Amino acid sequence: CGIIGDGGLVAVFISVFGSALATEQIGLHAALGGFMIGIIIPRPFKHFLIERLEPLTVVLLLPFFFAMTGMKTSFDITSNTIVSITLIAIVMSMVGKFLGTTLPARRLGENWPDSIAIGILMQTKGMMEVLLLTIFRDAAIISPTCFSAMMFMAIITTSLTMPMLRLVMPWISKAPVPS
Repeated sequence: CGIIGDGGLVAVFISVFGSALATEQIGLHAALGGFMIGIIIPRPFKHFLIERLEPLTVVLLLPFFFAMTGMKTSFDITSNTIVSITLIAIVMSMVGKFLGTTLPARRLGENWPDSIAIGILMQTKGMMEVLLLTIFRDAAIISPTCFSAMMFMAIITTSLTMPMLRLVMPWISKAPVPS
């Protein structure tokens, strides 16, 4: 039951695009429709579909999405407003993500070094934040200035994740492992 024929693949494409069109028509973002189809696809088919479609989406479609998003982003370094919003967003995001994951991880029984590593690794924003920011900008929920500041916050905090982890790794690796 792990293989979908060509007809099944066509049905998946029709479902995804149809659902995307439907959500767009009712005033929601098309990505929400595609996401909903992804949720309802039966688990045995998901791995096959990912294996079959991921090369196409990662190599062809994802760069177009990022290029389009980049063209909607502008960062005027001479603007005190955008620089201030970006800096505040970076600090608040890093502190919030770090404390919001480190402390619960510790409370749930992780040791301090692992809890700190989890807090640092949560700095990565990934594709979902970029998608949500794009949806919010397109729906005029956030301003173009806020969109640009938040995009740069996502890029900067994600870029800082590995350097921060490398900085604390010597301390983490020397920590005693509980038995």
